[in-house]
Amino acid sequence: MSLGRPHGSCSREGQQLPVPLHYPVQPDMRQHTLRNVESRRAEPLLPRHEDTISSDLNGINGNDGEEDNDLAIHQRMSVDCSESSKGMFLGFLLFVIAVVTLVGFHVLVNSPATAAAAFVLSHVTECLIYILTLVATVAASWRMRKLHLRRNVSVGVEQTLALISLTGLTAFACFNIAAARLSPPHELARLTIASNVLMLLQAFVQEVFLLATMRAMAVNGHEVRLKPGREWVMFLLVSNFTLWVLNTFKTQSVEHSILQARFYGPSAWAIFCHISVPLGIYFRFHSTVCLSGIWKNAWKIRPM
Repeated sequence: MSLGRPHGSCSREGQQLPVPLHYPVQPDMRQHTLRNVESRRAEPLLPRHEDTISSDLNGINGNDGEEDNDLAIHQRMSVDCSESSKGMFLGFLLFVIAVVTLVGFHVLVNSPATAAAAFVLSHVTECLIYILTLVATVAASWRMRKLHLRRNVSVGVEQTLALISLTGLTAFACFNIAAARLSPPHELARLTIASNVLMLLQAFVQEVFLLATMRAMAVNGHEVRLKPGREWVMFLLVSNFTLWVLNTFKTQSVEHSILQARFYGPSAWAIFCHISVPLGIYFRFHSTVCLSGIWKNAWKIRPM
């Protein structure tokens, strides 16, 4: 029994020891609680002005972003491709014929027995393309004759580049015609003269058409709805791209200019080609770009 008393005293002392330890802690907690309450009372009940402005700006920016996305989607979907299917089909058909002719020329020209047939095939195809594009240019001009021309458009960079590139194409054609005319009479010489004369005629007529129709616009809803001449413009666009491909992969080849290299000499003809051929290639490429702009913008109502 004497052993249980110290145990009870120890337990009571263990229970009493934590009691005085709470007293020094409680005043600090009370002071901390009072300071928090006073700081909360000092804060305004309304939200801060900066947070309000930032939230408003975020909302405005979010709305602007959504509007920009909607506008971009609308712009991507606003291209009108009506009245272009026939011209596109005929243009791609002509492109396929030109590619087949290009491949056939490079296959036939390597054999001495079929070299003459290769030159005939090449020049006849070029003459056919030039005649078709010339007819399409005249037809497009006739169909678009009622469109009005804007007066506030001055001569810009596009018109200047078109005229500069036309000089290179003219120089190349003149070199070819001179070499064919001064060479002994031959079937290849006659085909060379015919293809280059048609090329010059088509290029000059098309250049006049481009300079005029780059300022064209519709003036009423009837012209906007019918779009007269648009199928011919699409055909000219694909045809000029076809001529660009032919000039890039065939005109620069030595096999295509045997008559000219024989007349001027290989070195002189190489210099002529390096000066004039890049401008002729650029003329076709630039004409394709200008025709795409005409196809898109000529049948829209715009301010004079």
